[in-house]
Amino acid sequence: MELLPCPSRHVLENESVWFFCAHPRVHSLHSLVTAEMCHDCRFCGDQPEGFRPFPPPPGCRAPGFCRHLGEQTAMRECPSCGGSVKVKVFECRHPRHEETTLRECAQWWDYERRP
Repeated sequence: MELLPCPSRHVLENESVWFFCAHPRVHSLHSLVTAEMCHDCRFCGDQPEGFRPFPPPPGCRAPGFCRHLGEQTAMRECPSCGGSVKVKVFECRHPRHEETTLRECAQWWDYERRP
């Protein structure tokens, strides 16, 4: 997917799917976005007064690439999101979990990045 130039998007070292978005009005876990998210973003190319600092702090990792993550199974209401927002729910193959969201998965202590 070809992306329009955007001053907010930064390439992350050793990462082929996720980008860091420094735009202050784009909200995602650890400010990480995919090309699809950038493509659909209404702030693409915008020049805000200030950007989030880049690079991100140590420990920020791209969500969704845990070796236990399975297929999407449902959508769930997001109680902490503004408005009517739903998040994707995925099967989790870890014995301690049955299902997860990308945010939950990235924050669990038993997260294991896919090789």
